[in-house]
Amino acid sequence: MTRKKQSIQFKHDKTGDVMYIVFGDNRPSYSDDVGDGIYARYDMETDTLIGITILDYSKRLKGEVFDLIVSEKIVADDDQGLLDFLH
Repeated sequence: MTRKKQSIQFKHDKTGDVMYIVFGDNRPSYSDDVGDGIYARYDMETDTLIGITILDYSKRLKGEVFDLIVSEKIVADDDQGLLDFLH
């Protein structure tokens, strides 16, 4: 079975210093506090991961967010390449 490649959108709200990462299309979701100002967002109907919200984004060390996302297994191993921009 071939997986469909997900699109990824990201927006840094510089005023609030919040990074919004959306996998695929934005849709109704709920958030799970992963810790340290990072929230995983899940689809309301399917409970699949659809995004990540990161508070105080510019104050973080390069790679810190990626390492936390990987260590908490928020994103499947096959999809971690979508977050290369966080390195």
